[in-house]
Order: sequence, then structure tokens, then C-alpha cells
Amino acid sequence: MYKAAADQLEAIPAHGPEFDSVDYYNCYLKLYHTMAQTAMAGPLQREYRRLKGLYRDSVLLVVDRNRLTCTLMRHDKRYEEGGDPQESIRELNAFFSRNDNSTPNKAVIANSLADAYGRLGDDEQRLRYLTLTAIYDLEVPSLAYSALPRLADLLFRRGDLVRANRYITRSLDDAIDCNSVNRILIASRTMTEINQSFMQEIARHQHRLYLLLAVMTGTILLLTGILVFTLRQKRTIKQLQTQHANDNERLRELNERLSVINRQQETINDELSKANTVKDKYIRHYMQLSTLYINKLERFRVQLFKTFNTHGLDRLLRELRSPSSTEREYKAFFNEFDTVFLSIYPDFIEQVNALLHETERLKSTKLNTEFRLLAVIRLGITDNAQIAQFLHISINTVYTYRNRLRNAATIPPQEFEKRILEIR
Repeated sequence: MYKAAADQLEAIPAHGPEFDSVDYYNCYLKLYHTMAQTAMAGPLQREYRRLKGLYRDSVLLVVDRNRLTCTLMRHDKRYEEGGDPQESIRELNAFFSRNDNSTPNKAVIANSLADAYGRLGDDEQRLRYLTLTAIYDLEVPSLAYSALPRLADLLFRRGDLVRANRYITRSLDDAIDCNSVNRILIASRTMTEINQSFMQEIARHQHRLYLLLAVMTGTILLLTGILVFTLRQKRTIKQLQTQHANDNERLRELNERLSVINRQQETINDELSKANTVKDKYIRHYMQLSTLYINKLERFRVQLFKTFNTHGLDRLLRELRSPSSTEREYKAFFNEFDTVFLSIYPDFIEQVNALLHETERLKSTKLNTEFRLLAVIRLGITDNAQIAQFLHISINTVYTYRNRLRNAATIPPQEFEKRILEIR
């Protein structure tokens, strides 16, 4: 999973008008932060934290200093390097008091404030902001949150086992529902500690029960009171034992779920390996094609030179004005493009035909100009000028073909090209 995420980030070209360096470095930061959370303590975890720090510093170099992202990065740096938490609290409160904050932004700011107050040792303020973070997280339609497990852990440390158990149970259920392995592991650790505390609580109740039973033999007058108290203690123990049994069952189900996830991960790794093999195959293919065109260009240059030396300038100009060679090359290129594209998307024609009325469907097994235009769109080229350049047609023709295909679809026109992009 982490390898796939790193590969996707490495595949992003670090230039161009649409490249956002802040988001780019921030994605790397989040990746190594997650990897550090799940790694065992040791050199590997320290390396992940070091890489996270490098990308955090990269974000600080390029982000606007007035943006919330800059403030959060500065707070994270102070938090990890032992900086002044009061400075973080001052900067974060300035953003927290703004009325234009979205709920996700409020959650991130409140979470950072909780960390800062925790560094100061102010547990009441830390509890307050962790609670606010958990509330904001639950208002957002996402199950991948982190504040509620931390709030459960803090309540557990303060001795509030009932609420801690309720919160960690909810966190574990949501982590399982969204298949977040990282958050499942974090919630499982906290739940294990809470279960151990429940066992200790059971042991304390049992010890108290034995003491009361010994006192019962001392006096008949206290028998009734001791009996009532004992029954109450037994009910408490039964509830704790039932809760413990439920938690054990939940942990068993969690282990089974993790096994399924591991098998799915193995399947994904196999698919990625196959995809890499296909990628290497087509890289070699296009390298060979590029070499072929370079050789053709060299032969064409030599031929023109011979024509000029043999027949003179007039014959050379006639050769240059002749479109036949260019048209042959474009035809050969399109045939090559069709073959490669249909080998990657073998059901492309069939799936496009399913979106069109009967009269507009392609009966051939090869692409025509209109279907080739859709193939270019499927590859992510949507600009009319780029499509026209690629297909060697005019922009007006591209515009006409796109409108005609949208209107020929059996689905709403505005959804047609979106469905083309979803073809696998």
C-alpha cells in the first residue's frame, strides 16, 4: 500500500502550470508520517520521521506564510523539536477564532491546539480541544479520523474507563468499516490496554467480594446488607465479563478482517507486478517506434539531398510540397496507435458502442477518426487544440465530433465523456 502510494507520487512530474508544490510535498509528509506511526520503534521509524521532517521543511519553504498550512507546519516542527508551545497556541488561536473556517479546518486546528496544550502539561485544555476535534471529525462524512482514539486514550489515563471503552469501540468500528489498517492498529493497541484495565477491575471486585464474604461470617446482623452488596458486585462483574467476552470476540473478528486485508494486499501486489510488466513492454515498444521514426527522418533527409544534387531545386520543391509521404506516416502512426490502444483497452469499442444509439455505433474492429478522438480523451487529453494536433485535424472538426458524439449518446450529454474516462 505504501509502496504504491510512493510510486504514484514519484510518477507526478515536478513541473508544469498545474503542479502544486505545497500539495506535492504535503502528500509526501503525510505518507512518511503514516509509515512512522505503523513502523516498529527503531532505525526505520527514525528514518521515516527524518524524511517527514525534510518534507515539512520543504512545505515551509514554498507555502504562503499567511496560510493555515504554514502555521500547522510550524507547530509540527516546534512539537517535534521541543519549541515553544505558547507561540503555537497564539498562532493557532488566531486561525481558530476566524468565522470562515470549514469544519475540517477547525478539526485540524483544534487537534494541533490539543498537542500544544499537552506539551505544556495542561490536561484540561488538552481534553477540551481533543473533544472539539472529535466532534468536528464526526460531523465530516469520513470514517478516517484520529482524534476520537486519542480522546479515548486520554480518558483511559484519567481513569474514565466506561467512556474510554465506548469511544475506542466506535473508533475501531469506523476504522474497520473504512479498511484503514493504520487506524485499526492504533485503536487495537488502545483497546488492548483498556481490556487489561477491565481485567484488573474485575480482579479488584473479586478481591472485595471475598473480603465481604469473610466478614459475613462475623455477624448475622450485617448478613442482609452484605448479601445485597454482594449481589450488586456480582452483577458488575457479570457486566465486565460480558464486555470482556464481547471485546475478545471483536478482536477475533478484527484478526480475521486483517487476514482478509493481507490477502487483498497480496492480490494487489500481484496486479501491480503484472502492470509493471505491461508498462515495460510498451516502453520498449515506443522506444523502438521512436528509433524507427528517427531512422525514417534521416533517410528522408538523405533522399532530399540526393534529389537536390541530381534533379535540382525545382524537383526538390515538388518533393517537399507533396503531402503523400506525410499522409502515409500519419496513417502508419494511427494504425500503430490503434493497435497499442486496443491491446490496453480491448473492450473499448464495445463499451463505447454501449453508450451510443444503434445508428452511431462502430461496426468495425478498428478505430475510425471519431472513436480515435474518444481514445485520446480516455488517455486524459481533453483540450481541443491538443486533440486536433494529435489527430492532425482542425479544432472545428474536433469540436463538431465531440458535440455529435455527446448528442448521439443514450445517456445525458454532460455525462458522456465522464463515462469514457471510466472505461477500463
